[in-house]
Amino acid sequence: MLVFQQELDTKHDKHERLVKLSRDITIESKRTIFLLHRVTSVPDVEEVLTEADLKLDGVRLNIRMISEELRGEDLHQFHRAFTPGTGGQTGGQTDRQADTEDTTAGHAVLRFPVNLLIL
Repeated sequence: MLVFQQELDTKHDKHERLVKLSRDITIESKRTIFLLHRVTSVPDVEEVLTEADLKLDGVRLNIRMISEELRGEDLHQFHRAFTPGTGGQTGGQTDRQADTEDTTAGHAVLRFPVNLLIL
């Protein structure tokens, strides 16, 4: 019984790390996008682009960390811990709806994060 509890604790800890990494990716991606919106209104464009590149390096690192966390794991156990960047849960949707519904041309699209492992 103790071994089973340790296994569950390990999976829960991994799930929490994946959730945190996913949130960090989302936050830094949004900050980078907002930073790039300022390119047209600042005198030193190169400085803004350099800062954006540094932020994207952090995003890439977090994506690699997610990939390493998932290496050798059953993806179906952790697929709700992170989003592939094509949306995510929006207000009023359940987890199941957020994972399966995307209104692209009126069709439901299953979003699955396998593309993160390719990076």
